[in-house]
Amino acid sequence: MRWAYLVVGGALFTPFFFVTLAVGQLFGPFEDERELLILQLLGWVAALPLVALVGLFPIVGVLERSAVVAMLGVPADRLTAQESWNARLRVSAWCVLHVGLGAVIAALSLATPPAAVLMLLAPWKHSQLEWLDSTYSAIGAFALLLGVAALLLLLVIAAVAGALLTRCVPFFLGISAADRAALAERRAAQLAQRNRVARELHDSVGHTLSVITIQAAAAARVLTTNPDFAEVALRAIEEAGRGALVDLDHVLGILREETASRSVPPDLSRLPELLAQVRSTGVEVVPRIADDVHQVPILVSREAYRIVQEGMTNAMRHAPGEPVTLRVETNPERLRIEILNHMRVGGSRHRSGERGLLGISERVAVLGGEMIAGAQQGQWQLQVDIPLRIMR
Repeated sequence: MRWAYLVVGGALFTPFFFVTLAVGQLFGPFEDERELLILQLLGWVAALPLVALVGLFPIVGVLERSAVVAMLGVPADRLTAQESWNARLRVSAWCVLHVGLGAVIAALSLATPPAAVLMLLAPWKHSQLEWLDSTYSAIGAFALLLGVAALLLLLVIAAVAGALLTRCVPFFLGISAADRAALAERRAAQLAQRNRVARELHDSVGHTLSVITIQAAAAARVLTTNPDFAEVALRAIEEAGRGALVDLDHVLGILREETASRSVPPDLSRLPELLAQVRSTGVEVVPRIADDVHQVPILVSREAYRIVQEGMTNAMRHAPGEPVTLRVETNPERLRIEILNHMRVGGSRHRSGERGLLGISERVAVLGGEMIAGAQQGQWQLQVDIPLRIMR
């Protein structure tokens, strides 16, 4: 198979060689055998730059990699699939090596077997070729040995050339350090995108579903005894559902990498709506929000809204009915968010709340801030500090 791969390279070399040979004939005539030999050697050398030029096309890289996998037995996962200029240049150099070396092996493969057969038959049949007769008369009985040796030498040359070519594959077509770095960067970007989508789904849709669950349970308990309250709860569920659809549209926009999402992510200016939604579940919220939160940079404001939203969700989920205190303080240096709620006796944060805290910590880490979360004297405290100076 390696021999066949080299012969294919020689076949691909033929049109390039004929083009350069035809151009060289324009500077002729070349009638002397020596001049013709020099012309052919120059044509062989001049054809290689044309091969290198064609090797820069991306489709050539695809074809070469497929041939290497099929004929040289190199695993596909060891070859680069990049189409960067670095990869193209390496494919171009590989084409020169493949086609140039293949031309030599193909020429030897065409010339050696017939010559070896003639040398093997020379002792028994007089040849009409003067050079063969003169050669046989000079070497005599060694003609048989030379014929066999020529065939064996061709096998050895083809085997060595094929092995050499196979060993060169990783350097020319393999995954380079730059390719590995680019692949790692893409994987990191994909992982970051997945984490971002997971945070958005957990914080936005998860919060709304928690609100809907609590309100639906309350409405079911008083549906017959207090239909007016049940009606209010059902309307709140309807509004929360619409909000969830808006949040879901935003998350789908992130997932599809849309340049312009149809919905605008909420920020701190929408805290009153969020707190009203939380109060509709029966949770008492004591807000202490600075008047200048609208001056917070929009990127921080959006992330801060999601942090507050997740903190409220955890409070409703793990200590339903307990009052919650929310503090949002700002100054030119930082934004501080603090959420305090009484913990029920024997209450604790279960594993279902760990994803929310992890999402908050990821948001805070991206913004270069700090987070404290844990039990403090019978209360659950979530405190986040985000620097503002670097964001302005």
